[in-house]
Amino acid sequence: MTMNRTVQLPCLPGYSVNTNVGQTRFHLAHHFDFIHKGVPYLTEKKKPGIGGVPLPGSDQGSYPSIYARGEVSELPPWIIYDKHILAFDGYYMESADCADFKTPYSVHKVKVLFYLEDGTIKVIEPQQMNSGTPQGCLIKRHRIRYADSGHNDEFYDIIDFNIGKELQLYGKNITLVNCDSFTRIFLNRLGIPVPDPMAMPEDPYMKERKKIDNVQKRKKVNVKKTVNRFLEMDNRILSFDAYWDDSQTEFGYVHLLKIYYYLIDDTIEISDVTDPDHTFLISKRGKLPKEYFGLPQPGEDEPVSLLNVLGGVRSKARYVVDPLGMGTPHKQYYMDRDIAIGAVINSYGRRFVIFDCDSFTKDYYRLKFGMDDFRPFPRPPTAKEKEMASTKKVDIPIPPYNGFGTYEDSLLNCLSVNPFAIVKEYKQFFELDKVGYDSRILRFSARMISNNELGNRRKFILSYFLCDDTLQINDHVPRNSGYTGGKLIARRKVLKHGQNIYGTKPHEYVTYEDLFIGNIVIIEDFTFYLDGADEYALKYMEQHPDKFPRSNIRLVMDKLREAVKPVYKQFASQFLQGDNFVPIPYATFRNAVKALIGDKITDQEIITIGRYFRHTIEKEPYPLEILQRLAHDILRKELFIEFHKLREAFQHFDPDKTGYVTRDIAYSVLRGCKVPLDVEFLKLILERLGQGEQCIICCDEIVEFLNYRNKELKPIPPINTSGTFSWLNLCRPETLSTETLQVSISGILDELQLERELKQQCH
Repeated sequence: MTMNRTVQLPCLPGYSVNTNVGQTRFHLAHHFDFIHKGVPYLTEKKKPGIGGVPLPGSDQGSYPSIYARGEVSELPPWIIYDKHILAFDGYYMESADCADFKTPYSVHKVKVLFYLEDGTIKVIEPQQMNSGTPQGCLIKRHRIRYADSGHNDEFYDIIDFNIGKELQLYGKNITLVNCDSFTRIFLNRLGIPVPDPMAMPEDPYMKERKKIDNVQKRKKVNVKKTVNRFLEMDNRILSFDAYWDDSQTEFGYVHLLKIYYYLIDDTIEISDVTDPDHTFLISKRGKLPKEYFGLPQPGEDEPVSLLNVLGGVRSKARYVVDPLGMGTPHKQYYMDRDIAIGAVINSYGRRFVIFDCDSFTKDYYRLKFGMDDFRPFPRPPTAKEKEMASTKKVDIPIPPYNGFGTYEDSLLNCLSVNPFAIVKEYKQFFELDKVGYDSRILRFSARMISNNELGNRRKFILSYFLCDDTLQINDHVPRNSGYTGGKLIARRKVLKHGQNIYGTKPHEYVTYEDLFIGNIVIIEDFTFYLDGADEYALKYMEQHPDKFPRSNIRLVMDKLREAVKPVYKQFASQFLQGDNFVPIPYATFRNAVKALIGDKITDQEIITIGRYFRHTIEKEPYPLEILQRLAHDILRKELFIEFHKLREAFQHFDPDKTGYVTRDIAYSVLRGCKVPLDVEFLKLILERLGQGEQCIICCDEIVEFLNYRNKELKPIPPINTSGTFSWLNLCRPETLSTETLQVSISGILDELQLERELKQQCH
């Protein structure tokens, strides 16, 4: 039942008039109608309420449009204007009699929202601290009638909202003073001019509240440290090195100090470390005042001042503290900003000068204060340092080596009464010891130089162990040579040639600096010429150019550039074939460089250039034809002739008769038919014959590939297929031999960059 009333009358019993007397229909209102076969849909027609009376808001009057309707599809407004809201800033005044501030009125700032989809209005008052009034949603979202409309269904619409207009909503006169950018653009597109924003009046009550809030708050007593600082600065200590020059007093001397600054509570601790074996504390941990006026009286350093104490000693006492802190002395203490290198700290009348700090302290000052200069400050020497500087160093004579044991072992017996074992260099051992397949062994091929012709033809393998600088030489004996071979020199440290073994000077040993291609080394009266190295040794030296300068491509190219610069035309023209520079053999390049530079460049440096500018041709190590010839030879020797059974097995595993199977099925068929080929060799054949990413195998192709009866091929020398075609050997990089190495001359000339300088000189 609908009860209408005027706005001036309150909603109380006896003040409302029932205008629906005689109503007989009381069914509930509905918003949906049914279309074909009971399908509900939302209509735009007026919907009757209880008793057939139209629902509030369904009979809405709208202003006629001033623009002609275009030829567009007519859509309901709840689709076109979905989530489209006009937002206005406004205010309304309300009388307020506040005894504390004596303000006659208060200004309430509100946010007025107009929803375009259904013409509803919502009013929100933003929250303000200490406003004294309830805030939030003042008017919930719904359509609002005009205040003077009476019983007519005239509601507020879009034409009523603009800057400067006043809305009367439920007794509140809301004045609109501003809007957002979307609202301004939307109204302008409708042809409605929007004025400039108006000033929002200031609330006198909030003005008085701000004056109270701006009053300085009472200082809290006994402020505790926050947990956040404890968690961040715990165990973080700034360490400074300082000195205290007390030499002016009687029996005084220069003290070396250690100053620790604890960031967690800004306390300082000072220790005397002049004698490292006997350190003592000068100032215990605590806050260090900048000015000292004497010992404090009892209770003077307490953080609070007690005004009164209530209760006895045994009972639970209560006390009242001084909130103003009138009796608390205001002292200045040393902080982290006051301590730096070169600063002077006054510690109870003693001057401590800071001259250095640790790395953590440097990082702390660099991040917090932006300091970059951490050079140590000069300090006077201590008494012990002066004594050591005045006394001359006396060299203790070391007796000559007697030949028993090693030189280092005998030297330790001379320096100490109690003999002890030699301390090994464990850092070098752990860094350069072998790791997996990385042996950390440099192997060189050497040729003996002797007066005997047979000795000159002997070849040796020189192995240098980087982990302990030991050396081993093995005799490389070819087959049917008549020599037994073996170790010429067992693994040990080898002395350099020409030393006095029984002298007093420390022995010098052969190191990796003495081992490079082209060098002649004398090891225990044997003369060797190093004529080559294995692939691992060359790569290791190229990867560590700081230790092996002859494998440093930059240094070698600088040396070659200085030598080629005067005769660049003659040097480049000898490699010119036609109009281009084609790759040449390494031997030709070596002879040309040796003829130009001579002995100023070693073979190791020439090999470094040749390897860096090598001309590579990508090719398969084992072509498919070689694999087929090798497979035919093995099958022929093993008398394998069951090719018809092999074809039947492939047909059995191909039920769809496609003629193709996967690589796994093909491998299972070949192994099931007992094809006498090695596993690694068989996998390599299937990989080469596979098609596509999934490696599909053609059944007829694999059978014809293995059938040696249908195709006669030239025999091939036998090889070990299990070792040659293993994944380890196939993945191993190709060894670069100087006999097959091709050098790219064009790359070398481009790196020298001498042609550009020659053109500039000609112009």
